[in-house]
Amino acid sequence: MIDSQYDNDPLGPRTTSSEEAPPVKRLCAVYGINVPTKVGYAVCRPSSIVQKEGKVKPKLVLDTNTKIATSNNTDNDSGYTINEGKIYETRDTPQKNWSSRQTVHCSGDGTVPYWSLSVPQKWMSQSCDVRIKEIEGKGNYHHTIPGDPRFHRVLLDYLGGQKIIEKYEARA
Repeated sequence: MIDSQYDNDPLGPRTTSSEEAPPVKRLCAVYGINVPTKVGYAVCRPSSIVQKEGKVKPKLVLDTNTKIATSNNTDNDSGYTINEGKIYETRDTPQKNWSSRQTVHCSGDGTVPYWSLSVPQKWMSQSCDVRIKEIEGKGNYHHTIPGDPRFHRVLLDYLGGQKIIEKYEARA
């Protein structure tokens, strides 16, 4: 499958970097932000390798006792939280804005981390016209954004401007 599907693909998904804009003239990236998003795990070796007779524990397990280090005994200044060994980015996590290179404080959409969602920012200075809209989410926004009226407004505006929005709102 790799030979027939990926290596023969003229767009070269295994060779074209995400740093490069896709081969399109215009792109509208809409994604949710500021939902706690899992970005890593704290793990440790289990205290015993035998779970019960005939069963062996995994080599690594979630470390439910790990805490996030802080500087000078202050509050958590990293913006990350940890719960039962799972590390989350939050709306307070410092992130790099790819286009401005400034630090912003935000998180992903509950499924995808911010650094991955925001990759289209890298393409803004390249050959395609890139528009980006970040929408404040709630819950796991990755799965619910297609039903959000704010997403519909962005999409309608991008596709046809104010006339389509007025028709859409008149029907609602």
